[in-house]
Amino acid sequence: MKPFIYDLTFEQLQEWLKEQGEPIFRAGQIFDWLYVKRVDDFQEMSNLSKSLRQKLEDSFQFVTLKEITHMKSQDGTYKFLFGLHDDHAIETVIMKHSYGNSICVTTQVGCRVGCTFCASTLGGLKRNLTAGEIVAQVVAAQKILDESEERVSSIVIMGTGNRLKIMMLRWHFCAS
Repeated sequence: MKPFIYDLTFEQLQEWLKEQGEPIFRAGQIFDWLYVKRVDDFQEMSNLSKSLRQKLEDSFQFVTLKEITHMKSQDGTYKFLFGLHDDHAIETVIMKHSYGNSICVTTQVGCRVGCTFCASTLGGLKRNLTAGEIVAQVVAAQKILDESEERVSSIVIMGTGNRLKIMMLRWHFCAS
């Protein structure tokens, strides 16, 4: 399986470009396509050469979050159940508040804690998500908010792990 493009930090993408004989300034263009324009196909990155787009396609893949179901409550909260490439499912939540939109992303498939109020714990911990799978949840939520010209204001991390730092490094695309 090819690595997820969202797994790369800006610096890692610059290094990959350098290894490919490409100018490192292209990393900024690629990040713009990923996090500002939010494309999910390398061929849409029209200001990159066809050969670079092909190198990206040959080397990386986009995280596939297949929407299994979603629910919207009267207060505007959206709950999504997304299917992953390995047939596991995760939950992502958009909570609308008067002060902005919070996105709850999960960092794991399942949970080992055992809280009685949470369905994630029922099957136990299956695996940790990659940084790219976490970022993809935020991008998916932002695409939903794009429809109403809103933006993500804050991110709530569900689960454990040290992925927050990686995620925050990439979260520049929602800054106004």
